[in-house]
Amino acid sequence: MAEKLGTAVLELSTDQKDYDKGLRTAKQKAIELSESFTRIGRTMSAAITLPLAALSSLAVKASSDLNESMNAVNVVFGQSANIIEGWGATASKNVGLAQAEFNEMATVLGSMLKQTGAPMAEVADNTIMVTQRAADMASVFNTDVKQALVAIQAALRGETEPIRKFGVLLNEAAVKAKAVELGLIDANEQMSESQKVTARLAAIMEQTSQVAGDFGNTSDQLANRLRILKARATDIIAEFGKSLVPVLESLLTVAEKVISAFAGMSDNLKKLVLILGGLAAAAGPVSIFAGSIMTVSYT
Repeated sequence: MAEKLGTAVLELSTDQKDYDKGLRTAKQKAIELSESFTRIGRTMSAAITLPLAALSSLAVKASSDLNESMNAVNVVFGQSANIIEGWGATASKNVGLAQAEFNEMATVLGSMLKQTGAPMAEVADNTIMVTQRAADMASVFNTDVKQALVAIQAALRGETEPIRKFGVLLNEAAVKAKAVELGLIDANEQMSESQKVTARLAAIMEQTSQVAGDFGNTSDQLANRLRILKARATDIIAEFGKSLVPVLESLLTVAEKVISAFAGMSDNLKKLVLILGGLAAAAGPVSIFAGSIMTVSYT
């Protein structure tokens, strides 16, 4: 009897040890699994969630910028806006500018060229012509296309210093000589502002004729390939943003309704909502704390 009792006690002790060992193993497995999920979650957040959120934000902004620029084009060019919009769709390939960038520069340039009194269709064509020449200048002098455009715009206003770095020398005498050559004025006449803009534009195009076509001729070289690639990427991101805008607008509509509903509540109800909101906000940290306590209890 004593021998059987001893054997039973030994077996029970062995079972208890095996049980404790199994429990410890299970706890360790649970901790390891929890840590693995945490690592995976952090990795996915860093590698996928955050970049996607950043890309979505960038895409929505790019789409918004494009829409704003198109609106500006319509305001400045009126019925000839379709000329600018149509050419702008290929501006990335033609001059290394994203469509929104081209539209923004075109509205400023078009506003200045309107002073010549030319028909708006001609103003639109001249805007494209000047943008192409700016791309050629940037290609030859290895600078940014927008910088070349800004220099041309400054020269059209009579500010000659910025365009000198592109080999263009403008002064009052040269501009007046060009105006006389074009038949805008007689030698003894004074130029109007519109005549000055016309003469300056002609002088700029003449003095930069040697670089004409360089962007297209060297579009397969590294510098221009990078300009084109950057512009195309911006256009693609803006296109992606178009699909996100309706979603964002829906969220904004919901947010506006929530804010309106909250504004119409009584003071007591507002306090209750704020308290409930605070409790909901605290739920996340409380859950994390509880999870930490559970993990500690396993160790």
